[in-house]
Amino acid sequence: MRIAMVVVLNPASQRSLADGHPNRGQGARILIVEDDKALVRVVQRKLRRQNFRFETVPSPLAARELLDLFCPDLLLFDLDTADPPGLDLISDVRAYSAVPIVAISSRATEQDAVAALECGADDFVAKPCGLDELIARIRVALRHVAKPDTGVDPVMRLGELQLNIERRQVLRDGQIVHLTPTEYRLLKLFAMHSVRFLPDQWLMDQVWGPSWRGGEHILHVYVGRLRKKVEPDPARPRYLLTESGVGYRFAAGGT
Repeated sequence: MRIAMVVVLNPASQRSLADGHPNRGQGARILIVEDDKALVRVVQRKLRRQNFRFETVPSPLAARELLDLFCPDLLLFDLDTADPPGLDLISDVRAYSAVPIVAISSRATEQDAVAALECGADDFVAKPCGLDELIARIRVALRHVAKPDTGVDPVMRLGELQLNIERRQVLRDGQIVHLTPTEYRLLKLFAMHSVRFLPDQWLMDQVWGPSWRGGEHILHVYVGRLRKKVEPDPARPRYLLTESGVGYRFAAGGT
């Protein structure tokens, strides 16, 4: 069993992958890295019933090619894959992303678990394991991202805004806000690092990856679009604040 699930967003090329697909829900994004087709079908059915979004690739190498396009909210994959070794993929992802990572392996020794965790995995699951346990581990990892201090609440309340990481849903005054994948990814970063000053380059690295060379003006365009959707008055922003010469800051309670 070789699984990898990634659950988070980007430009138009991403939308072609996930939006409008008959097998996609509206919840967190999961990328399955698995070459056992029979197992993939079983896992997909379970994820579909839980309303998760997902994509499937057969190897870590293929997963690397899809990560920037699919922008997951959580990554779960089998360390038994050897093309390249799973630990290498964890290290690569951790170099530029804080996306939750759940590792799975039939080599369930303490040393294997420690190696995965030290490389940056958030959890380690020994095979064989039940699908219900797997889903539970995914939900726990998503809750840790939503509320890192307690690991309890998957919903982040930010003044008039409400961000549900597990459902990948944003509300403003109780009304659903429809965001593109990139807009959602950007808002989630702001929410997870509220109050802090976030430099333009750091934001671009997190949203598009460190190899992206689109320029700061693209980031500013997306921030402007996001303000139009989440701010009561985009001309006088309360949440997404510009710090001249630094970047941006998110005021969780509004200014």
